[in-house]
Amino acid sequence: SQIYVNTPIYILTDCDIFGVLIACTYRLTFNENQRHRIRWLGLWPEEMISFNNISQTLPIHDERERRMITKFLQRTDVNEQWHRQVAFFEQYQRKMEIEAIYENGSKSLIQDYLHEKLIGHRWL
Repeated sequence: SQIYVNTPIYILTDCDIFGVLIACTYRLTFNENQRHRIRWLGLWPEEMISFNNISQTLPIHDERERRMITKFLQRTDVNEQWHRQVAFFEQYQRKMEIEAIYENGSKSLIQDYLHEKLIGHRWL
């Protein structure tokens, strides 16, 4: 059972407030000694702006989503890195579905995107 204590749990979500909240819920479900196991791979908002084709992003029109973003930025139970990611939604008023990675044509979800994240230890 000791092996499971440090086994990472990776979370891959859409790049919207709902994806962030899913990752956050999983993270906060664990006690403080186990939260280090949760690794949010993304798709992160800061990555969204690096995609060349803006048509793959979607505008945030829904007032409910905007309120959720504002509420998230007021939270004190999440770290600054997660706040920074959500601030991108507020600043750019754009979101992105995970499917856009492989629709982009320049990256495949598994061979490129996830490989780069895991090998580069890029998670929050």
